[in-house]
Amino acid sequence: MFSRQHGGGSLMVWGVICFNGQISLAFLSDRQQYDNCQETLSNYLLPFGELLDGTNWTFQHDKVSIHVSKSTPQCLKSSMVSVLNRPALSPDFHDIENVWGIITL
Repeated sequence: MFSRQHGGGSLMVWGVICFNGQISLAFLSDRQQYDNCQETLSNYLLPFGELLDGTNWTFQHDKVSIHVSKSTPQCLKSSMVSVLNRPALSPDFHDIENVWGIITL
């Protein structure tokens, strides 16, 4: 049981969703900051993208501060990752809502 009353804490889970599946979830020990966000992208997103379709894929994120900081876009650009230039505001683009819909079926 994860609750502060019982000595528990929080759990940060990171994952990727795509048209043909998802990767294994990453259970992260710390809150995501600028530096470990880039480490997470390098360790989980980039290898998955290469397996997915080489260099022909686009990364969509929610434009939280760690994703749009100066260093994270530079990290993605240096890794030749194409980034969708708009936030996930449309229900069609808000993938996690679709995932929760599938999970609750």
